[in-house]
Amino acid sequence: MDGPGLYPSLTARQNLAALAALRGLDADAAIDDVLGEVSSHRMDDVELDYRLITSDRREARRVAAETTGVVLVDGAGTREEVLVVRTVVPVLDELVARLVRSGVAIRELTPVVSPLEAAFLALTEQPAATR
Repeated sequence: MDGPGLYPSLTARQNLAALAALRGLDADAAIDDVLGEVSSHRMDDVELDYRLITSDRREARRVAAETTGVVLVDGAGTREEVLVVRTVVPVLDELVARLVRSGVAIRELTPVVSPLEAAFLALTEQPAATR
């Protein structure tokens, strides 16, 4: 069963504690260190996997392959129409603009793993579910 990657009503500290508890980790001592690391990094620089569902998967795949900084994640989509790309937010913005200019409608665009969870996994050296 999927659990939420982020609880909007909780603080960053509370979210990290919840994520650690879900993974069976006792991370109370490390949360201050993790928060210090996260706050010293720009979240725009965090590379994430994004699920992308469009009106034309073939054209979206072509545009994504031609966009510098975008990596196509083969085999990551559980449904045929799902395309998964790995990139940072500024490049994702460029990809979206290029898709729209190519006449491709974006039906869904969402991170596979929430940015907070990805930062937590990176900082605690846990393998991401999609990698």
